[in-house]
Amino acid sequence: MKISNIRVLVLTFLLGISTLLIPVSAYAASAQDAGISVAPAQLEFNIDSNISTQTKTIEISNSYDVSQRLSAEFQAIDETGARLVPNGALESSFAKTLKLSATDIVVPAKSKYTLQIAVDGSSLKGGGHYASLVLTQRSNSVLPQGYRSAIAINLFVIKNENIRTNMMLTGSTFGNTLFSMPSTATLTFRNLGNTHVVPRASVSVYDKEELVSKAVV
Repeated sequence: MKISNIRVLVLTFLLGISTLLIPVSAYAASAQDAGISVAPAQLEFNIDSNISTQTKTIEISNSYDVSQRLSAEFQAIDETGARLVPNGALESSFAKTLKLSATDIVVPAKSKYTLQIAVDGSSLKGGGHYASLVLTQRSNSVLPQGYRSAIAINLFVIKNENIRTNMMLTGSTFGNTLFSMPSTATLTFRNLGNTHVVPRASVSVYDKEELVSKAVV
């Protein structure tokens, strides 16, 4: 066999491999771009004494080419830090006030599903109550074996009775030296009330009596 013939065979072989790889790469990119999304990412229920039950909805979107099965459950929220993340079982008395229109959900391919969440506030104490609705994707052909993704939606339930707000500044540290201005500052707040609050403040920088800069945090 001549060298020129070998080159032709090698070129043909490489082209064959490229042809086989193109559809696989396109499919992988398509699967990577697809997913499950939920809107809105947070729900807030305001329960008045004259309205015991309130219902809201979330919309689950499936951009995969195949239907997706999800499980829905309520979990507690870790309230010890600024990040509101699911943290185990929800208190039973609060869990009894929350109802879902479905807990085993199938979202058709390229479609949307509307899930209802109802809160019966008749037995709730006044103030804020917090939970996380966790939607877990069940294993199927588009997910790696043993892999399950999940989406969390925060639920803020406020019963407008005996609301108490009590925000305290418990500590502050400033990143400065004896010869320089502070470049950073850390403020620690503690909420002694029975509902959530969002602290707001303004920071002002002065050169003696002259205002140099001001910002809202």
